[in-house]
Amino acid sequence: MKILTIALFSFKELVRKKDFYVLFLLLAGLLVFLFSESFFGVSDIIRYLKDIGLSAVLFLSIAIALPFSSRQLPAEIESKTIYPLLSKPVSRADVVIGKYAGSLLISFGAFTLFYAVFLLAIIMKGGHIGVLFMQAYLFSLLLLAVLCAFSLLFSIFLTISANITITLFLYILTYWFSAQIKSLLLSEDLNKISGALLNGVYYLIPHFEFYDLRVRLVHGWEALPAWIVSSIALYTVIYIAAILFLAVRIFKKKNL
Repeated sequence: MKILTIALFSFKELVRKKDFYVLFLLLAGLLVFLFSESFFGVSDIIRYLKDIGLSAVLFLSIAIALPFSSRQLPAEIESKTIYPLLSKPVSRADVVIGKYAGSLLISFGAFTLFYAVFLLAIIMKGGHIGVLFMQAYLFSLLLLAVLCAFSLLFSIFLTISANITITLFLYILTYWFSAQIKSLLLSEDLNKISGALLNGVYYLIPHFEFYDLRVRLVHGWEALPAWIVSSIALYTVIYIAAILFLAVRIFKKKNL
């Protein structure tokens, strides 16, 4: 109940800000622009709409999620509202988990609205909404959940701007270079020590590429088997739990 109260209070902060409404209007304008077939000069715009539209939805959702989650704890500390909060029967662990839950409400709510507009654009252009679209929705939520966890962890010891920069850098770096690390692991040129180090790095870093289903959507491939979806969801839950455990440990030792 304490965690839920903290989460709902955080969610109310978004309603009072104009960022969300501006981004929603930008997304709506972008998707309306994508309705024009003459823009691409092709009759089959659905494939382009799936790729560019989903990318835009995810980008705008991240643009809301990271700034919001990165300032949750710093804002409480700077305004000194953290002291009356902790004077109540609320532990530091409750604060961290509650702030994370609030970040999820914001991120998931924003993405759901953006994704609904994206699906509407697909339907209006004559596209078919199948199971793969629902899997893409779920995977995008899992991606946002991991990013919010990292952002909340970094917010304990980084400034807001540094937090956003490092979280984005981590996302881009691991997304693009996970495949290269895996290729190196399969190479026979590595010695045992280098191979062990790379292997450790590969399994330690977050694998954001797991959540990207744009290629499957664009080419109209079949939906993922249930065991793959369940495995990635379980991986995400375990990874987030580890990040939050570390965040709670660090926050307990932080001098306020």
